[in-house]
Amino acid sequence: KWPSLTAAPTFFAATPGVGGSGIMSFVNAGIYWSRFTAVVTNMVARAVAATKTFSIPAVGILVGETDADTDTTSRGTFKSRMDTLYSDMNTYIKAQTGQSNDVIAVATQINYGSKRPNNPGAIALGCYDWHDGQNKIVAGPMYQYPYNDLYHPTALGRRLMGEKMGQALK
Repeated sequence: KWPSLTAAPTFFAATPGVGGSGIMSFVNAGIYWSRFTAVVTNMVARAVAATKTFSIPAVGILVGETDADTDTTSRGTFKSRMDTLYSDMNTYIKAQTGQSNDVIAVATQINYGSKRPNNPGAIALGCYDWHDGQNKIVAGPMYQYPYNDLYHPTALGRRLMGEKMGQALK
């Protein structure tokens, strides 16, 4: 899936810097969409200024626990929200970079503890349903990594998560 490289790539990493927000806060109509577009726009501007070619072959999506705060988000609803997020990100990235290849999105899902006593698997199963093995990949859950608390992995936990996401891209 990776495009051919003629030179060593430069990697950018960015985060919207917002915790405790559901997926719909980050889609095109969401309140934090502008944070995503600002990062992409900045990356494209830097590449243009350096007269470099530029594309965004992959993005990581860390699925948090906020969408699991109540038992009201169904498996199907969560998958639909993930589809919307992927579509919005892919469309925007391709328009800004001019790339023809679709973005590969790799998601991983953190622990959401016991917030869903009546439907504990809905978010994980929604991620499973979203995974298509081509452009939408779930690298797995993060339950097995060390945590500072119920929701936030330690530095080692985040490193292991990054390694797992990298493996999924291979």
